[in-house]
Amino acid sequence: MGYFPDDTSALFIDGELRPTDGGTYPVVNPATGEQIGHAANGTPGDADAAIAAARRAYDTTDWTRDPAFRAHCLR
Repeated sequence: MGYFPDDTSALFIDGELRPTDGGTYPVVNPATGEQIGHAANGTPGDADAAIAAARRAYDTTDWTRDPAFRAHCLR
């Protein structure tokens, strides 16, 4: 298994993979119409958790004040 789990019903929120009650939906290649996988279908609660994690990271890390740190994280 690689970085992502075999269970596609998990979302990466706040540094961890979390299960969601939203189930999954098919991912379709738009060029061919072929179904190529499944993706987690997040719920409003999942969105709230992701927004809260982003706000916390924004407020408590050097992300907003240190361009070198941002560059390091994005590489």
